[in-house]
Amino acid sequence: DDTAEIQAAIDANSVVKGVPGSTYLISSTITIPASRVLDLTGCTVSFTAAIYAFTADGSNITIRGGKIAGPAGTYTAGQGGIDFTGTVNGPAVAPTNLENSIIEDVWIDRVGDYGIKVWYCDQVRVINVRMTNVGYFGLSFLSSSNCYAHNVSVDPVAGAAATSYTAYGIACSSVDNA
Repeated sequence: DDTAEIQAAIDANSVVKGVPGSTYLISSTITIPASRVLDLTGCTVSFTAAIYAFTADGSNITIRGGKIAGPAGTYTAGQGGIDFTGTVNGPAVAPTNLENSIIEDVWIDRVGDYGIKVWYCDQVRVINVRMTNVGYFGLSFLSSSNCYAHNVSVDPVAGAAATSYTAYGIACSSVDNA
């Protein structure tokens, strides 16, 4: 289990590079602090639990390269690839957005929930991302602004056979300038 080693590296360094050809197994979500670059070019990050592989805890984050591989592409709540979600502060207070981040050159395979969630964000770019066997949403933008997706493929979306959920490729809701 490489979870603790990866988390310690990303907490202590502004740039973390995986070793090309390596496969890293994680058992809990890796939280990426603000102003970090995680370069997984040539690596695979694999997990079997109902977790998100990576979640953002701040702005100015780059996730670059590599493959994120979950255990199955059928609907499994809470099992996903990358979660960039700001904070919803309630109906009377504006959300706290995550800003100025990039997800690029990543392959996400066999995740049961969202491939990539971009919720309550500003200026997040998703570039050259391939998603296969995603159980619910490939890419979801929600209540975000100035976000950009280029050369993103979701093929095939596996769906959720025994549930009432429908699999979606790319969805935008309450989004400005996407």
